[in-house]
This record gives sequence, structure tokens and C-alpha cells, in this order.
Amino acid sequence: MNVAPEQPSDREELARHAARAMLQDPMLDPRDALQRALKGVFRAFEGTPPGPNRIYRHLRAMLEEVHGEAGFRAGCRRRTEAIVEVLDLVEYLAAPDGIEIAGRAARGFLEGPLLVFARVHGGRSLCELAPELEANGIREVGCATAHTRLGPLPSIHFESDGIRFNLVECPRLVPAERNRNLYSGEPIVVASLTDLHALLAEGLSPDHP
Repeated sequence: MNVAPEQPSDREELARHAARAMLQDPMLDPRDALQRALKGVFRAFEGTPPGPNRIYRHLRAMLEEVHGEAGFRAGCRRRTEAIVEVLDLVEYLAAPDGIEIAGRAARGFLEGPLLVFARVHGGRSLCELAPELEANGIREVGCATAHTRLGPLPSIHFESDGIRFNLVECPRLVPAERNRNLYSGEPIVVASLTDLHALLAEGLSPDHP
């Protein structure tokens, strides 16, 4: 029996359904929301499913519809302020040469469940900071090893104000490597902590590509 290829509208509707699931359950990430949709009303879907960026675009549109554009932007600003507050504390305690943020948070895309990936260049050992971070209200700081393309690197992870953080002790990267994922090597957007301060000073204006 031949199965007709999926139409673009089918994929778009699947992306909207996954985004709606994320709107209803803020703990869902795009992958889990997509799997929920594929196991539910879209279980007969065949073809290439939509990627995370497409799902996030629909989620943003839904959030703007619920909260209004001004309310959506205000929510993004609050999350940026929360990220900066935590990383400012890390900078104060660790005294590194610099802190950089990679991925969606670096682009100002702050809807949905948020995991902030940060590279801490130099300074004190991150694991040594755990007691001081917890003394400043950050709970359950865990130490781990990040198995990156550069080899094993010390890291810590924790949650603050509903935002998850993964911080890696990272050497300064040459320009050709700076904008690449530490794990996959794929291109990635990177911003410094100074850049985030500038976003707040200028007014956050996130826009999807």
C-alpha cells in the first residue's frame, strides 16, 4: 500500500500541536512535545518531523497571543535578568577571565524550558564554588565532567528560578572554535556576559531567524 508523502501543512500542524503541548506543560522541551504529538493524534504521520526552531516559533506566537507582545517581551527580559544575576554571582566568586553563554539563550530566545550553557574561562574551580553558591540561595549544585571535543572538562549544574544552568570550565578558544558547539562541533551562537548586560541596557528584542 502506497503512503502519500506528508504535505508541508501536515508538518506545520504537527509543529503547532507540539508547541501547544509546551504551552500547556512548561516542563516539556520540543523533543518530548513532538514525541507526545506523534504518539497521539499524529501517530499516522510519516516523513520528516519539524525541527525545534519551527516548534519554538509557534510557541512564541502562542505566548504573544496569550500575553500580548509587550507581555511576552517583559517575560523574556525577566528571564534574562535572572540569568545575568546568577552569572554575575559566578563571576564574582570565581573571578574568571570571562564567561560566555552558548545556544538559544545567547540569541535572546527565552521561551519554553530553558537550559543555559555557559563557558567559564579561567578563575577558581567551579566545583569549589558549590558551597558558596548554595550559601547564596542556589540549591543542589552538582559537579560533573563534561565530555567535550576538547576532552573532559569540569562542570557544575544547578537550577535557579526555574532555569537550569550547565557551566563548564573551558579554556579560551581560538576564533575558529569559539562559535562551535563544545560537543558536536556544529556552528552555534555565543555571547559574553557583557553582551547580556548590553541587551538589558538596550532593551531585549528577541527575534527568530
